[in-house]
Amino acid sequence: MSVRVSLEQHLPTTPERVFAALTDLDGAKAWLPNLERIERLDDKPFGIGTAWRETRRIFGREATEHHEVTRCEHGRALSILVDGTKGVSKRGAYRFDYALAADDGGTLLKLDAEISGMGLFMSLLGKLFAAGFKSGLEGDLHALRRYVEDRDALPVAAREERPSDVA
Repeated sequence: MSVRVSLEQHLPTTPERVFAALTDLDGAKAWLPNLERIERLDDKPFGIGTAWRETRRIFGREATEHHEVTRCEHGRALSILVDGTKGVSKRGAYRFDYALAADDGGTLLKLDAEISGMGLFMSLLGKLFAAGFKSGLEGDLHALRRYVEDRDALPVAAREERPSDVA
């Protein structure tokens, strides 16, 4: 059994700025809730194949998972595969597909997420787990929205001083 969640968020900035925030691994700590650290696993420019270990604090404990970019279309689309077999969960796959489109003076960000391969546990607790998964993703998208709103509210000179900002 798999768990699927689809969400939409309108962000008051361009798709390019939203994409820049989503792909800025060094700047993610500025907005991503409960993020402890990101360890890049390669030194190439962000794109298909970029991989990292992401550690978040969940229920008071650190949880580290392996992430890899499987699709990357600047300002339009981003897909990430989290291979649970390489992280603390030791099973399953988490897929995150982001689609970005200019919309009403900003960006409509669509997120389709899926967890699969979790076995009997997921079958028994799937609906309960889905609610928590959805809530966590909603929190991430709201944090992203606040981050890009705050960044766009800064004067241009202040934005240029911050290394994680992309014009």
